[in-house]
Amino acid sequence: MRLFVLLGFLGCSTLAQGAVKNLILVVGDGMGYGQVKAAGMYFHGRDGTLNFEAFPHKGDMTTASASDKVTDSAAAATAMATGVKTINGYVGRDAKARDVPNITEIAKLAGKSTGLLTTVAVSHATPAGFGAHEDFREKTNGIVDSLLSDARPNLLWGAATEINPEWAQYKGYSLISTLSEMENLSPDLGQRRIAGLFGNNELAWEQDPQGQAPRLHQMTRKALQMLSTDPDGFFLLVEGGKIDWASHHADLQKTVHEVKGLEQSVGEILNWMEGRTDTLLIVTADHETGGLKVGSSRGVRNLPEYQWTMPKASDGTLSHSAANVPVYAIGAGAEAFAGSLDNTDIFHRSIKALGLESIHRIMSQNL
Repeated sequence: MRLFVLLGFLGCSTLAQGAVKNLILVVGDGMGYGQVKAAGMYFHGRDGTLNFEAFPHKGDMTTASASDKVTDSAAAATAMATGVKTINGYVGRDAKARDVPNITEIAKLAGKSTGLLTTVAVSHATPAGFGAHEDFREKTNGIVDSLLSDARPNLLWGAATEINPEWAQYKGYSLISTLSEMENLSPDLGQRRIAGLFGNNELAWEQDPQGQAPRLHQMTRKALQMLSTDPDGFFLLVEGGKIDWASHHADLQKTVHEVKGLEQSVGEILNWMEGRTDTLLIVTADHETGGLKVGSSRGVRNLPEYQWTMPKASDGTLSHSAANVPVYAIGAGAEAFAGSLDNTDIFHRSIKALGLESIHRIMSQNL
C-alpha cells in the first residue's frame, strides 16, 4: 500500500511539471520504408505524400532483439513499451524472464487513462507487449489475464479472439462488439473499462466490406473523444496489425490499403490535436516484413514497381527483415524522436517527455 501511495504522489507531482500531457503511439506492424513508399505511390502517384511523412521530426530506428538481429513483434513491442531488450517471443519480460513495467502501467499509476487499439486480436504480440507479462507470445490465456489484471487499460479494443466475455466482465470490463455500440458509448470515460471485442479473429481488411465491426480510424476517433475527458491526460496505442499480415503473404495490394487505414487513423489524431500544445504523437513500426523494395511509380491506383526480397519460410510466408524502420513525430517534445534511434528509445524518451521517470525508477527498483 505504501508503494502505491508514493507512486500516486509522484504521479501528481510529475504531471504538474511534465510538458506532455497526452502521448499517442501509432504502430504499423511490419511497416518499413518500402510499405510507406508503396502506399504513397498507390494513393497519390508519388512517395512522401502520406500525412505522417510531413511531420517535422523524423527518425531512423533499429529493431534488433536481445536474441536475434531480426526481431519478432513480441520482443519489439516489449522494447518500445518497456525500454528493455528481450528474447523473441517474450512479452513484457526482460531477457532473464523478469516482469518489467510497461508504459501503460506507468501511465495508469500516474493517474492517466489508457487505451490499446488494434486491428488484430487484443492478445496479439503488439498490444500484449504494451500491457501484459508472459514468457511466450502464444500463451494467450496468460496474456489475456495479464492484460485484464495488470495494465487494465480503460479501453481494450480489437478482435475478440481468446477473450472470454464473462471473464472480462468479472475483471470489471463492460463489453461492446459492434460499431454502433461503440459509437453510442458516452464520451465521459470516468473510471470505466471497456473491452471492444469486435469480429472473430481480426477486423475486416481495409479493402474489403466493413461489416459490423469498426475500422481502426473509427476506433481511434472514439477513443480520443473518451480518453480526452481525463484531466490528467492519457496514453493511447493504435496498432495497424494487418500491414504485417499482408506483407508476410507478399500481398502488396492489401498492404497499401492497410497502410492507408493507418494513415486515416493518424488523420483523426491530427484533427483532434489541432490547436493543442500538450500532446505528443509518434508514428513508427515494430519491424519491417518481407524486405520490400519499391521502384518507380506507375501512377495513382496502380501498384508501383516492387520486389519482396526476404526468403520464404517453410509455411510459404515471407519473414521479417532486420531493416531499420521510420519514426515520425509531431507535437510537444517531438524533437526528441529525430535522428538515429533504437526501439528502446521510444520508451525512454516518451516517459521523459511525460515526466514519469521517477515512477519508472520506483517500479523497476527490485529488478
